[in-house]
Amino acid sequence: CYSQVRATNLQELVYKNGQAGVTKATVTITFDNSDKKQSPIGYEHYDEVTITRQVVIGGRNKYLINGTTVQNNRVQDFFRSVQLNVNNPHFLIMQGRITKVLNMKPPEILAMIEEAAGTRMYEAKKQQAQKTIEKKDAKLKEINDILSEEITPTLSKLKEERSQYLEYQKVQRELEHLTKLYVAFKFVQAEKLRTTAQTQHDEGKTDLAKLQQSIADGSRQVSELQDQIAQLQQIRDSETGGQLQELEKELKEKEKAEVRVAAALKSLRETIKAEEKKCKQLQKFLAEDEKALEQKRAEGNKVQGTYDAMRAAATVNTEAVAAAEARLQAISTGMYASQAGGEDATLQDQIIKAKAAITAAKTETKQAEMRLKHSREELKRKKVEMNQTEAAYKQDKGLLDRMEKEVKNLEGRRRALNNDVRNLQEKVDALLSRYPELNFKYQDPERNFDRSQVKGLVCKLMKLKDPSAATALQVTAGGKLYNVIVSTEVVGKQLLQRGQLQSRVTFIPLNKITARPIDQRTAARAQQIGGKDGVQTALSLVDYNPELQAAMEFVLGATFVCRDMDVAKRVAFDERILRKCVTLEGDVVDPAGTLSGDECIAIVERCKQQEQEGEHQVQELLGQIKNAKALKEQQLKEATKHLEACKKKELETRQQWDTMKQEEESLKLEVRELEESISAQQQQLQASADVLKQYAEQLTENEAQHKLSKDEVESALAAVKEQKQMLAAQNKEINAKLAQKDAILKAGNEAELEVKQLEHKLSKLKTDAKEAENKVASMLTSHEWIAEDRKFFGQPNTAYDFETNDPNEAGRKISKLEETKTKLSKNVNMRAMNMLGKAEDQYNDLMRKKQIVENDKAKIETVIRELDEKKKEALRQAWEQVNKDFGSIFCMLLPGTQAKLLPPEGMDVLDGLEVKVAFGDVWKESLTELSGGQRSLVALSLILALLLFKPAPIYILDEVDAALDLSHTQNIGHMLRTHFKHSQFIVVSLKDGMFNNANVLFKTKFVDGSSTVTRHTQQPSNMTRRK
Repeated sequence: CYSQVRATNLQELVYKNGQAGVTKATVTITFDNSDKKQSPIGYEHYDEVTITRQVVIGGRNKYLINGTTVQNNRVQDFFRSVQLNVNNPHFLIMQGRITKVLNMKPPEILAMIEEAAGTRMYEAKKQQAQKTIEKKDAKLKEINDILSEEITPTLSKLKEERSQYLEYQKVQRELEHLTKLYVAFKFVQAEKLRTTAQTQHDEGKTDLAKLQQSIADGSRQVSELQDQIAQLQQIRDSETGGQLQELEKELKEKEKAEVRVAAALKSLRETIKAEEKKCKQLQKFLAEDEKALEQKRAEGNKVQGTYDAMRAAATVNTEAVAAAEARLQAISTGMYASQAGGEDATLQDQIIKAKAAITAAKTETKQAEMRLKHSREELKRKKVEMNQTEAAYKQDKGLLDRMEKEVKNLEGRRRALNNDVRNLQEKVDALLSRYPELNFKYQDPERNFDRSQVKGLVCKLMKLKDPSAATALQVTAGGKLYNVIVSTEVVGKQLLQRGQLQSRVTFIPLNKITARPIDQRTAARAQQIGGKDGVQTALSLVDYNPELQAAMEFVLGATFVCRDMDVAKRVAFDERILRKCVTLEGDVVDPAGTLSGDECIAIVERCKQQEQEGEHQVQELLGQIKNAKALKEQQLKEATKHLEACKKKELETRQQWDTMKQEEESLKLEVRELEESISAQQQQLQASADVLKQYAEQLTENEAQHKLSKDEVESALAAVKEQKQMLAAQNKEINAKLAQKDAILKAGNEAELEVKQLEHKLSKLKTDAKEAENKVASMLTSHEWIAEDRKFFGQPNTAYDFETNDPNEAGRKISKLEETKTKLSKNVNMRAMNMLGKAEDQYNDLMRKKQIVENDKAKIETVIRELDEKKKEALRQAWEQVNKDFGSIFCMLLPGTQAKLLPPEGMDVLDGLEVKVAFGDVWKESLTELSGGQRSLVALSLILALLLFKPAPIYILDEVDAALDLSHTQNIGHMLRTHFKHSQFIVVSLKDGMFNNANVLFKTKFVDGSSTVTRHTQQPSNMTRRK
């Protein structure tokens, strides 16, 4: 193949790297294309096809087909079309790689079938087509982005601008029409105004002359009346004197005094009102400050409580630090931490205490056993005696009562021993948590073992809901608490065999374990007897993972936990229940009779258990003594870590305390400021009250003074009125003359006013006439169309019909239209029409390109789907044929054998193929069981089967018979010569059985120290004779 050459770079293929004057290297392969049925597509009209590759020094590689330069992919497509895939050359078997075919993975063997079927090139083209689809998708995305981000917004904007432009044109046309109508109306009005003004001006001149004559007559009459009035006034003054003037003067002074008093009274009232408003504001501010003060005091009390709590916490943390330092000091001096949380002591001291507890437990056990034995014997004897006489019965009953009291005493003692047992159990738990060797450990029984299949100890997989039920649950579960839950029995078996377990372990497989848990009806019956708080199932008192349901039912599912012994007995022996019950103290009531609820037996069992646990603890402590140094180092580390944690907690508490202290001081400062503000406001309120009291006294005085001034004004006014009445009689004749004079003057003034109005009117009419004439002339000049259209002004059924089209309404519309036009002109785009056309063309062009791309993509996808179906069909046909030939050839080369190409288990033919070989009827599990020669035969059989299906024009085999004996080599050579006449084989071999069947031999040998090649053509007769 083209890529597998021994040179490190292609220029080394040129003779002496081009230093000898040769600048290029060329290799050419010539294919016989005379059989047009086997001709590749596109080359049917060529009898020969030459493929050339040329490497040029300092230049690029060149590929030529029949002398025409082509691209590299064109050459690759040509080779694929004739079953010569240069990038995956199954037609080339290199030296020592004959069995490489057998080492191929299923997809690689399937690829050889694809090459033979001709679908491999389709896969390459399909990948190119998919890349083309990706490019078209990218192009579609680009087009869609352009449409959505550029074209569509631009089109929308231009359409909006076009609408605005059309609206602007519509407004402009309507404005032009209405403007003509309105101008025509104004022109007609101006002409009418000019004519009317001239007529009214002439009439006004006549009226003006009449009014001027009337004014002259009135002036003469006024002069005569003034002389008469003067004579009458002179007579009146000589009689009355100046009394009225003095009274009026006095009245004015008193009125001024009354006004001053009223002003002072009003000012005082306003001052009082302002002061009252100020008092209300002060009262409001005072209430708000008092409310804020209460809130701050409440916050202060709350902060004070928190502050005290933090101070107490700080004290506790300080003590904890001191205790941690003392503990660290104690451990440093050789003391060890107690497992039960008591005082620190040496390991020897702890052993002594444990042994003492064991001795006490043994003593209690023996005493309890003796009392139990004695009680049983006494009970039997008393029962016999009780049956003899009535008196003995009463005596025995008293003894029985005493015995029951003793039993109760023993029960109290049993409970005390139970507490001791629990304390010892806590010590054991502490030791288990402290020393990892007591925990359940195992090694992975196999590589890549899934540790999630081992769930763990039962006691570690449940969580108590109520700690008071711990004893009952412990008694219920018993030794099952330390069983290990696994997912399957296979996992348990693996751990037992290869898990390197350090102690005996019982496994609970989730897939095999079965239980008989308490059903809902039985549980309801039990709660009906003992109450919901008195009876509960043991399983309901713990939390656990739902996947562990079966195991938990096995451990706890068949037992009730009862409040006391009475409830336990009633529940256990109920005929509809008959289930084992355990009290909260650990007493067991079993209806099957295997266990007794008798307290003495329980005491004996607990004491024995306590004794065993104490001995176990002693053994552990002895082990700790051996590892005292390591234990000391561990406890030193823990004590140091605990001390650091306490110091950190103390520092945090101290910081929080300081922060709270600052808040407390801030609140105190705010409270102090509020108290000072309230005090100042109260002082201001008191001062305002005093001021209001003074203002009230002044108000009373001013009101009295104002009333006095008002009375004086009324008295003076009455005197003036009386004097005027006296003068009224004398003034009657004068007043008549004055009234006549006033009437004449009034008439004269009105006439003068009319004269002025007429003069103004005449002036205005003259001006209006002039303006109307100028306006008509101006309109004729500025609107040339008026001269042509004036004959239609006001005519019906024309554009200037003022009856049909109201000019005034037109004027109002003109104002609105001009305003609209002004607004539109600011935003209207005059080039919107042209720009919209271009944008629409661009949009349509993009949509057309998009449609083309989508159609191309759809066509490619359709073709790919169709060709995929054809490919699958062709592959299946090729597999069936190659599989058949493969078995036939292998059986021919190695009689008594079978060979097949089958898909791996659980896969389809299209997913991959693997080689299966059988000797007789026994199919080999792996090809590694075959010898080198057998593997070579299998590989050759597969290649020859591919040749029979669709042969390639050339095959190169390099010493493929190296591992074969002469008979197999002879068979292969004969098969190649007789069955594969349409293919050309280039075979490198050192065995007669192979090259004796060749048509042409190329022999190499040394001649005078150089390697030479000679060509020999063999005749069929020679080949037969040699055979």
